Parts: sequence; structure tokens; C-alpha cells
Amino acid sequence: MLPLAIRPKTEFMLAVATAAGLLLAHPWAAAAAELPRFGEIIVVDAAALADTGNEADNDIAGDGVSTWVAVWRSDDTRDATVGGDQDIVVARSADNGSTWAVAPLASNAAGDSGDDRAPSVATDGKGHWVVVWESDDGLDATLGSDDD
Repeated sequence: MLPLAIRPKTEFMLAVATAAGLLLAHPWAAAAAELPRFGEIIVVDAAALADTGNEADNDIAGDGVSTWVAVWRSDDTRDATVGGDQDIVVARSADNGSTWAVAPLASNAAGDSGDDRAPSVATDGKGHWVVVWESDDGLDATLGSDDD
């Protein structure tokens, strides 16, 4: 078995689902296997319905109680509050997805010019959250312009 860091994402998703007890078999296994049922579609970022920017590279994690955090890449200016470059947006729900607070993740999103991509979020289930992403922003010349 491959180490977790280099497994294909679909295998990782299956491993997470299996560990959480959501799937008892691969979805392509026996047709009689019961797959999870999902409810209504919830719009996390209502501003995205009317924006002209593109959103992609999303990830979401839950603490197993009631808090969910979603992250994604966006090049929308969010009503001119951030630049037109690609920034990471974060949304948090403390009521099991009923309502969401949405904001740019990085404090420099309004003034940076580098592109941020490929966010990933994780939690220890005890209130600690970590988001990582790649960026070619130089952070006011403290880094180079390559991807970090």
C-alpha cells in the first residue's frame, strides 16, 4: 500500500469514508451495498451565484460534531474587497452546514498579486484546523516568485 502522502486522491477519499464508517465496500462492488444518501444541495457562498470569477480546487473537512470548514481557489474580486488574482477562500459552519461565514483566507488577499492554488484543509477534531496551499506570491519580497 502506498504511503498516505502519495496515494491517489480517490483512494484517500475512500479510505477516509471507510474509516468513518460511511462505506462498507467500493461503490463498484456488490450492487446491494448501501451507499450514503445525501440531502439537499447547500450553497456555501451565496456571493458566488452572481460573481464573474472562477472557483475551483475545493476541499472540505468536518470535526465529527457540528463544525465544517470548506476551502477553494477563486479569482473573483468579491465586490472589490480582494484583487483579481487567485486567492483561497474559506467558509466555516458551526451548525452542521445550515449557515456559513465566508472570507478570504490570507490576510494579504486584498493587496497581493500572486496566485494561490490547491488548498487542502484538515482538523484534529478538537478545534484545531490547518489549511495548506501553494502560492507564487513573493510575500513582499521575502520569498521568490516560484511556487511555494
